[in-house]
This record gives sequence, structure tokens and C-alpha cells, in this order.
Amino acid sequence: MIDHAWSGGWGFGDEKVEPGVYVLVLECAGEKTAPLELIVEQSEILAQIKAQFRFEREGAITKSTHVPIVLTVDNGSQETIRFPRRGAMAEGISLELVRKEPAFHSGLFFPWEKLSHSNTIPDTYSWDFPEIPSVTLKPGEHFEQHLLLEDAFSFDQAGDYHVTFATVFSVLVGEKDGPFADVCPIRISAGGSASFVVTDADNTTSSRYSEK
Repeated sequence: MIDHAWSGGWGFGDEKVEPGVYVLVLECAGEKTAPLELIVEQSEILAQIKAQFRFEREGAITKSTHVPIVLTVDNGSQETIRFPRRGAMAEGISLELVRKEPAFHSGLFFPWEKLSHSNTIPDTYSWDFPEIPSVTLKPGEHFEQHLLLEDAFSFDQAGDYHVTFATVFSVLVGEKDGPFADVCPIRISAGGSASFVVTDADNTTSSRYSEK
């Protein structure tokens, strides 16, 4: 599978993934890595941990409207899970913004200075680095992180926009010597999008009175 730039490498996209043996090759500027064989197994834990971005507002807004966004993680498994806070382990939050007219498309990251930081960044997240800022959820627990769209992007002109937030969690499931240790960290993706009709000023009040 050929991926594209920094937005790739987080999964199989829209392809249906079946258990089996896969061969991974990374390519950049004509250089390729040696083939790496991966064994993909089915795991119920992937369906029991839910992560998403929820836009608290969408639809008609003005350029100055605050747009809160909530990143949520729900642990529906019977195991305790742990994952780095956004920004630690260089796990950031990506944004994609598309405007219809005039045509505009941009991909960027949520500002790193508004996320967590860690002085320790190992190659792989594991139980051996308790100093990394992390979130621990017991079975049935829920996590939320509140964000603002304007901290990353400001609407500079009116138009129809579609905004997407995405991130990927490296998740430790259970304990270091538990049944999931050999396959951890498990990668769980989170995404969410919303559409906006952005105007220069709020004409709702004047329009309502003019109709009377």
C-alpha cells in the first residue's frame, strides 16, 4: 500500500483488513526499506475501546464564533488501559480544512505548545516509562480533553468549510506481564468532522426581525 506524506501510515484507510500475513515496505524519495513481515490477528479489544472527536458546534457560524471540540476515549473492555497524553510521544492532533469557494485545502497540526510534553520519548511506548504524561482508564471509565478550533485555525473569510480532526493513540492494555503484552502498544485511531457555513457577521437577529 502506498501512503502519502505525514497524514499516512496510521492504518489501511478504507480497505477492509483481514487477519493474515502482510509485508510492509516504506518508501520516500525513491528509497525503500527492506520488507518487514507483519502478522495481523483479530482482537475484540479493538472494538471495546472507542475514541472520537466531538464538535460541540457546527452549521451556521460567524468568523468569530467559538467552536469547542471534545476528544473522548471510552474503555469498554475488562482491562485497564493506558495511553500518552496528546503531544507526549510526539502523538499530535492533525487537522484538515476544506473550503468550497474560493477553493482552499490545508493540512496542519494542532499547536504543540497547547498539548502535553515529555522529556522522555522512547521509540515505543511501554510500561517501562512511567514518567511519560499518560492517561489511565479502568474498565468502564471515560476520558475527555477539551479543545478550541480557534487555537489551531481561524476562519479568515466567509464560505462553506469542512473540518476534520484526527489522532492515533498508542494504547497499553492490561499489565506488563498480561495476555496483551506481546501485541502492545495497540494503535487506536480517533477522528471527527463537521461542516460550517461561515459568515462575516451574525445576521440572525436582523433577519428574524425583518420577517415580522
